[in-house]
Amino acid sequence: ELYRYSNVRFSVAGAILEKVSGMGYEEFLQKNVLSPAGLTKTGYVLPQWNPDDIVVGYRGEKRWGKPTELMWGKDGPGWHLKCNGGILSTVDEMLRWGQAILGDKLFTEEEKKKYLTPYVPEGPQADSYYAYGWVRMKSSRGTDVITHNGGNPYIQNDMYIYPEDSVIMYITSNDGNFSAIEQSNNILKVIFDIE
Repeated sequence: ELYRYSNVRFSVAGAILEKVSGMGYEEFLQKNVLSPAGLTKTGYVLPQWNPDDIVVGYRGEKRWGKPTELMWGKDGPGWHLKCNGGILSTVDEMLRWGQAILGDKLFTEEEKKKYLTPYVPEGPQADSYYAYGWVRMKSSRGTDVITHNGGNPYIQNDMYIYPEDSVIMYITSNDGNFSAIEQSNNILKVIFDIE
């Protein structure tokens, strides 16, 4: 098996989900995932965002804008982002998302195992594996890690879940010159007292 990350394939899966369920992607996500996980301020348009609460992306002094100002329709982003990214959320909601993944309200044990199983190595010599939308690996201490990041040159997010340590770390940045993804390692070193 060969690992190839593809946003397009996530969008195709979302289009299939819409066809099979007869619901829009965000409506399905809200009803079957976000609400059961206790997330009320996560989504494209259903949270009915106050425009003042939506972050503006920058790269140094260059203003990129708010996600909702850029190729955003009445039901959220186009298919270039739908089902593969672009969802708006808050730091508190991301903590609840991590807790939902570790908890027992959202998934049965069998579903959680299927969702988080490390299926495909991320490369020929990789120590990390791809699950359903998550990267699985071992920490330098040998404990399990569930992680993923995402973003663009202006807004970045990174999340790490350490189930054995009951640690959920989420960082976001709205300045492309201050990479959330690069800062994660510094924060994790402090959390786990690693040199």
